[in-house]
Amino acid sequence: MGAPVGCDALHSLSFVRNVPFRIIVPSLSSLSFSFHHQHIRYLFGWEWNIEDAEKGLKKTIQWRSTYKPKQLHLKEAQSIAQSGWMFHYGKDKIGHPIIWIVVRNEKSKKNEETKEQMFRYLVWIMENCLEEMKESDAHRITWIVELKGASLSLSTAKSLKDMFYSLGEYYPERLARCVVLNASWLLNAIWVFAQQFMTKSTIAKYVFIKGSEDKVRKELTNLIDPDQLPKDFYGTADWTFDVDEEVRVDEEKRANQ
Repeated sequence: MGAPVGCDALHSLSFVRNVPFRIIVPSLSSLSFSFHHQHIRYLFGWEWNIEDAEKGLKKTIQWRSTYKPKQLHLKEAQSIAQSGWMFHYGKDKIGHPIIWIVVRNEKSKKNEETKEQMFRYLVWIMENCLEEMKESDAHRITWIVELKGASLSLSTAKSLKDMFYSLGEYYPERLARCVVLNASWLLNAIWVFAQQFMTKSTIAKYVFIKGSEDKVRKELTNLIDPDQLPKDFYGTADWTFDVDEEVRVDEEKRANQ
């Protein structure tokens, strides 16, 4: 969606100028979080609805002050992470960090405890990607959802939906692209229906790739260099997810901060 026009533009400009002083500055010292241009991100995320954008920003400030996402340790969610159902590795050709979701590896029992652990793990990954992006010109993240060999149950689909809904509230306008690999005919049918409720700009961020392994590899490497993809996932990088090693690196990094 483009920038608003007329009176809406004047109101939005007022929001951009005033919100950092009205909301951000009084809360900033306790959050360890940079709100540079965050108000603009919220305006885009809430489609230039000033009232909703301000509410969303306030909600995020409150959430960060209580949830303390930058203080999360991977070891707190190690049991839910160890299957390798989600991990961060590599960058796309534009420089966006990549987060993988390998649905076939997600086999945890669905209860409130596991849902909370899944969300904590997702937030931990997001915070690490945001930290990584400080050293580059990237501001968004590319997601790859691998559905090969997956049986996407209703409970898993609902858990993922709820988790990403919350993620979108606290990290708006962070999606660069979502690449869905090997989707079933049912998911394709659902997608056709779901598009009716999405903006054109959001729809354009989704890419569906399916077919033979060679076809998937060819189309995926148009977006991501092979050395940024693990060997097990259509690339050439000699890397596999090892939760113990990830925990060790995370703890070492925190000890040196």
